Amino acid sequence: MKRHKNRRYRTIWTFKEFKFVEENYGIIPTTLIAETLGRTVDAARWVVRNQEKRLRDPYQPWTEEEKAIIRTHFTAGCGIAQIMSLLPGRTRRAIYLIKDKLNVHSPRHWNEQERQVLVQYYPVEGMAVAERLPGRTRVSVRQAAYSLGLNLPGSETRPVQQKWTQKELLRLEANQSLPLAELAVLFPGRTPV
Repeated sequence: MKRHKNRRYRTIWTFKEFKFVEENYGIIPTTLIAETLGRTVDAARWVVRNQEKRLRDPYQPWTEEEKAIIRTHFTAGCGIAQIMSLLPGRTRRAIYLIKDKLNVHSPRHWNEQERQVLVQYYPVEGMAVAERLPGRTRVSVRQAAYSLGLNLPGSETRPVQQKWTQKELLRLEANQSLPLAELAVLFPGRTPV
């Protein structure tokens, strides 16, 4: 006989379980509801579909106020968690869909023109290129330059940091009790600090 991993498989639902589903459906994932109750996801969904009282509100069109929140906060660079807190009842997916429909862009994403400015001026000016990019901070410039593989001016003269090989790590572990001067001799090409 096949045994199901859900401890409450094919048992009668209790009032307490119905209440738990009613209070949490749409707030926490259905998989978590099912797991908490020891039920299958399909069973939890069946309960939702067969409730006399609807657990989810029917689709509500986006209001102009909600659209204004999307426009204002996405263009200000706010994260999705913050925006979701301002739009109770709207899912992450719904917010992203309306954002795309409204053609709203977050400053976290760089457009092609901004990337070109970064590629052209960052190797020459470094962090000062932020002044050429309105709305961009020095931190965001650094992150974008790193993701594009751009180097700061004069960085070619700095030594390139090399990853430690497995042999070197084993040698270091075996000789960790030695003074720093003696360790440096064992690792030519590595700096003492």
